[in-house]
Amino acid sequence: MADDIGTYRQALEDMLKDRGNDAWLTEELDAAIQLALADLAQRTPREESADLTLAQSGRKVSLSSIAGYLWLEEVWWPYEEGEYPARAVPFEVRDGELTLHTSAEPRVGETVHVLYAAAHAISGLDGATETTVPAEVRGVLVLGAAGYAALAKAAAMGREYAWPTTAAAVTRHWGETMLALFQARLKALRSAAAQAWVTWG
Repeated sequence: MADDIGTYRQALEDMLKDRGNDAWLTEELDAAIQLALADLAQRTPREESADLTLAQSGRKVSLSSIAGYLWLEEVWWPYEEGEYPARAVPFEVRDGELTLHTSAEPRVGETVHVLYAAAHAISGLDGATETTVPAEVRGVLVLGAAGYAALAKAAAMGREYAWPTTAAAVTRHWGETMLALFQARLKALRSAAAQAWVTWG
């Protein structure tokens, strides 16, 4: 089975008992999946690394070439591939720019190696061409998306007169229950701080 947005939509439709999209539009399902995906990334982000070659000398390095990064974990400089041990340096990030707090100043052409947390992606969603969600947490993601979808629908139902008076309350309660389960499952996952960032290449 393809691991793309269609798979997640179908799983979400099944959980919401709405295979025919009578209650939720595809765009609404995708919005709910995006919210759950963002929560998942904060708990278990992708572990990535990148080499940034300096176009000019200085301690400031642009991070604009790194797509989807959430935060930096470590910065290595001076850096040569295969060199051991790695030389981690203190740093800060502001407005998409990395500043190295080092006594020496990196020179043009040198490489700064960064270890960073990155957002997850689902193929077919927001232009992504691959799915990075770990297989063991895909069901957790759908659980969260169902909660978000239900809460959004409950809010809409509360503004419409065509629904029974209790429909919005019941839908909201169900959504809150799903989100509570989602948050509990997320807490059971390894926290980002507990992961072995320094083993990245």
